[in-house]
Amino acid sequence: MRTRAKVIVMFAAAAAALAVGVVASAQNLNVAGNTTGQGNAYFLGNVGIGTTAPGAKLEVKGGHGDTVLRLYSLGDGGANSAYLNFWASEPGWTYTGVGIGNNMINGYYGRIQTTRGASYIRLLDNQIYFNTVTGTGADVTGLAISSGRVGIGTTSPASKLDVSVVSGDPDITNLRTSYSGSRDGVISYGWISGSNVDGWRISQMDHGTTTNRGDLVAILSTGNVGIGTMTPGAKLAVNTGDNSLAAILATNDEGPGELRVRSYTTQPVNVASFGIVHSFYGDENNGFLRFYRGSGTAGGFLTFGTSGAERLRLDSSGNVGIGTSAPAYTLHVNGTAAGTSWTNLSSREFKDDVRKVPPARHGEMLARLMALDLATY
Repeated sequence: MRTRAKVIVMFAAAAAALAVGVVASAQNLNVAGNTTGQGNAYFLGNVGIGTTAPGAKLEVKGGHGDTVLRLYSLGDGGANSAYLNFWASEPGWTYTGVGIGNNMINGYYGRIQTTRGASYIRLLDNQIYFNTVTGTGADVTGLAISSGRVGIGTTSPASKLDVSVVSGDPDITNLRTSYSGSRDGVISYGWISGSNVDGWRISQMDHGTTTNRGDLVAILSTGNVGIGTMTPGAKLAVNTGDNSLAAILATNDEGPGELRVRSYTTQPVNVASFGIVHSFYGDENNGFLRFYRGSGTAGGFLTFGTSGAERLRLDSSGNVGIGTSAPAYTLHVNGTAAGTSWTNLSSREFKDDVRKVPPARHGEMLARLMALDLATY
């Protein structure tokens, strides 16, 4: 036996109307009260909820606190239901604001299911807020757009992009760049411990975390810049540690040739601590100036070298040695010295035990003078 569905088809004249629950109606279909139904429904015109004169395909009209349109899914049938709300007007906040939210009644009344978090967007007259709500109910505006300005961590951005820090949370201003490697690049602004001032930091962190921070560069609010140090005591401070290349001051194409600044070590005593070297094809023994520490906090000295060997030393006493590492005189040359001219200092202040010759010895002095082999040229 086949069962046929019963269908009721109602026809009306073009000017006629169908009213359910109302005495008279000027609309083609006017229903008062709640309705239920099954199957599909088709409307060729506009549909109004709360209004008899809808101006769009679907128009929902209500009061200050109840103009809400909800999409709802049972989810897994338990606590994991899905709610998407659209609202117009915000009780407690604004009359003209509208919004859309996940698990939100609206921005003011809070969450639908209070056991889990939520998120929502508020669209105001001249502002847009993007908010998240934690499972404990903490509501945070993550991003705000106001008068053409974007704020992160602030609802009142003062520039085109304004990232605001929460006191005690130095990571809130992090701008992170990451890829599939194990470390991320991070730029942040905030309080820098040790320097005791605000400043910029360029750092690295473990991928996707805030752990194992390695600071690379600091730019303090005082104007000091630190590379390898967060406590620069000068306009530029570079900390590379022992036996490291700190800077390349100049280069040329061949080799390449480089003028380098490097660190050595401070132990044991009387060792080279720093140097300025000429590197050619990676060889730093072409020419170098080295700064040595002494046996204590003072007493350092300098050496100049070429081809890997020391050629000149200026010791802590001011003596200069050429060919010797232990100059005993103001100028101490170990080897042959030559010059096109020499200036002999014969002034009285360069002589000791100066005495006049008595008259009785004048004849003796004259005889000695006459015995000299004098010549002119």
